[in-house]
Amino acid sequence: MFGSSYLNSGIIKRYSTGRNTYFSMAGVNFTQVMEKKMNKIFSVLLLVTFSFGIISCSSEDPSSATSQLGQVLDQPNSTDDRNSIDLPEITGDSCYLIDNSVIDNSTVDKSSISDNSSIKDSTVKNCSTVTRSIVDNSSTIDNSTISSSTINNSHICAQSTIDNSTIDNSTVCNISTVKGGSIVDNSSTVDNSSTVDNSSTVDNSSTVDNSTISFSIINNSYICAQSTIDNSTIDNSTVCDRSTVEGGSTVEGGSTVNDGTTVEGGSTVGGGSTVCNSTIDNSTIDNATVCNSTIVNRPIQDIIVSGWDSVAPIASFVSSDNASAGYSVGSNISIKVTFSESVFVDNSTGNPRIELETGSTDRYANYSSGNSSSVLYFIYTVVSGDNSADLDYKSTSSLSVNSGTIRDNSSNDATLTLPSPGSSGSLGANKAIVIDTTAPTPYLISCAKADGATGGGADCNEVNISGNVTVQITEPGTAYLVRTTVSVSNLASITGANPGDCDPSGGPRTCVMKSVSISSAPYRATVQLTGMRNGIYRVYAVDALGNFNPSGHSVGTGGLSGALGTMSVKYD
Repeated sequence: MFGSSYLNSGIIKRYSTGRNTYFSMAGVNFTQVMEKKMNKIFSVLLLVTFSFGIISCSSEDPSSATSQLGQVLDQPNSTDDRNSIDLPEITGDSCYLIDNSVIDNSTVDKSSISDNSSIKDSTVKNCSTVTRSIVDNSSTIDNSTISSSTINNSHICAQSTIDNSTIDNSTVCNISTVKGGSIVDNSSTVDNSSTVDNSSTVDNSSTVDNSTISFSIINNSYICAQSTIDNSTIDNSTVCDRSTVEGGSTVEGGSTVNDGTTVEGGSTVGGGSTVCNSTIDNSTIDNATVCNSTIVNRPIQDIIVSGWDSVAPIASFVSSDNASAGYSVGSNISIKVTFSESVFVDNSTGNPRIELETGSTDRYANYSSGNSSSVLYFIYTVVSGDNSADLDYKSTSSLSVNSGTIRDNSSNDATLTLPSPGSSGSLGANKAIVIDTTAPTPYLISCAKADGATGGGADCNEVNISGNVTVQITEPGTAYLVRTTVSVSNLASITGANPGDCDPSGGPRTCVMKSVSISSAPYRATVQLTGMRNGIYRVYAVDALGNFNPSGHSVGTGGLSGALGTMSVKYD
């Protein structure tokens, strides 16, 4: 071993074959003014010196254990016939090459450097090992392993490995690895796809660029250029340039996460957002400031979220954007619920809804919009069979999350109790919405002939076209007297039944349908028979909302005194 040695401006190499070890030194030169003969004399002296060291090592450690050889190689450069000096064979492979030495302005190639050695202004490369030593003063470590050492003002590059060491004001680059509890600090730079992991620390304005950081602590530093941070703590630092923070990491202590960076599982922070002292889980933060908060499973956009909030939002007011009016099948009714503060809806596993009182079958208004605001909108679509004289929800507990969530910006679940139906703040109190999907019932009440005879029975048989009939419906709408030869499947089949030459005022008497509008109770009206064609007729009806039943014509007595199912028309 070389103990307490100093190597200046040279290259030292070690080669092994079995238990035999060889050394060679290159670049050891003398002054230009010395003679070639002096070079040869120096070579002899150097061989004697190395032989003495080998003998000393053998006598102190017969089993080939570590021995020391004091050696100083600090001579001016010169030239010689040969570029290297061959050292004698050293038996015993347990002797280290460089131990407790100073390496200054030199190149160390395929060697081992350990035990408090100092490497200054030098190059260590080609799978060399540096252990428990100091690397500083702009030295370069290339394609080597550094462990339990201190690295100052130096460059660690070309796939080197740094283990359990301190990296101070230095550069680690070109796919190198920093691991095993190492510390990167004081404006050091780690870049070009390097890896920092296994409980290492990056702090004091250091920069990590285009690298992977896992199970580590990042303080007062910049993590940029598409780096990946996994299961680490980021404190008072900047994460930028499309980097990724993942695997249970924590962003805290005044840190800034921006420029398209991702915080996950599943979280995204972007658009100039600031995240400080917060926990972000599976959420999106866009152009917002989030401080002292917990954000889970929801987006935060264009707002400022700060402080710890333990007060749950309350549903306080229910209304609708629809006018107070009647609605039938196919109509969409919006129902809006106002909360005491902005709320956030997660409907990925279930959509919140409101149960409505709609007759024999109750329907639901399903959440549609309003996320991250204080007003949520629900949509109810009217279907056949729904009816309500004044639409309202069923009870105070009608609003439910239905396996989803409604929360405030501090993840407090909203209180979903609604005002009592019909009371102040309820849907029924704020709007008069009528749901009507039932067609009116038509009746044929009586007939009047031209000779003045009136009544039912025979009087409605063969009524001349100078006579009339009285009809009735159960609500405001239109009554139709229709010849039975018309095939009725919908309202259009009635309104389009008359031929082109029909003249309701007389004419050729070819009309097969006549109608009358009825708006006032008891919803009765008279239909004149002028222009009507001979035949048997019955009554149909449609209400003001368009509810129509093609099978709902007048039949029998219809439950009204003197009502008939049909009547007949005959020319005079």
